[in-house]
Amino acid sequence: MWVDFLFFLIRFLSSSDALCNLFPCTDMPSNGDGTYFLQEYTIPRDSTSFCLYDTRSLSDCLSDNDLMLKRWLEKGVRHGEVVIRNTDDSSLKRRLQSRARHSFYNSSMVRKVNFVIFVVNGVSVLKAMNSKGAATTVQHYNQLVAAAFRSPYLSFRDDKPTLAVTHGDLLSLADRVRVRVYLGELLGIPPATQIFDIPEIDDAATDLVITDMLRYSLEHADKNLPHKNKIVKNYAKIQVMVLMCVLLLIAMGMSFLQKRAHHGRGWTNHASKPDLRINWHEIRHLW
Repeated sequence: MWVDFLFFLIRFLSSSDALCNLFPCTDMPSNGDGTYFLQEYTIPRDSTSFCLYDTRSLSDCLSDNDLMLKRWLEKGVRHGEVVIRNTDDSSLKRRLQSRARHSFYNSSMVRKVNFVIFVVNGVSVLKAMNSKGAATTVQHYNQLVAAAFRSPYLSFRDDKPTLAVTHGDLLSLADRVRVRVYLGELLGIPPATQIFDIPEIDDAATDLVITDMLRYSLEHADKNLPHKNKIVKNYAKIQVMVLMCVLLLIAMGMSFLQKRAHHGRGWTNHASKPDLRINWHEIRHLW
């Protein structure tokens, strides 16, 4: 099935539970921090409009994150593809590899990512903001967010990923605003237009925010599609070729008509031209 756009939903650490509003729950094996296997969703369901992939959350190990992001963004993604980190313990790796071999979810179709939606936990961000003193594990969260977000693999030309902030239902309205403003300054993106507060609340306001986030992502994915410019250039070339063919046919037609008209005039003049030959011997008596 072909889709116009593929969005890649990248979870950062424990940012998964509040994303149920984006898509239905899946029965694929999960660790509570996203899925161990890449999960594909078409929006609307069973349509060919656009596609969104859910992932296992990123690690607190930057080298692991770089390897995963590079593989996903450069080689594409497949529904049901197992996500194994280098830092996973050996028993977990064996279990995941066994599940992958016997999985019915695995797809052979590889899709190219057109845009990224980066997901963070608003509660964890706020805790890191409020922690003081020496560097702690809590403070380390925001540093990891910034490092992962700035990965060159997540940028499309000059566009950075869309940022979704979850767990806002556990925070006050003032704290949710603080988190968005802080993340905007930390990551260098406008909090009003590129950071979307998505609490775990099933209501019209949350649906509107999700719709706005998808609209923003669609617009930027469309702008950065490389094949779009190629199609436009090819279409322009075809137009020029068609125009040249039309002009050539017109010129040939005019040339044909001119030759035919000239031949017709010549025939007409030849037919109507009087015979000026005079037999002077027959009219000698007129002298």
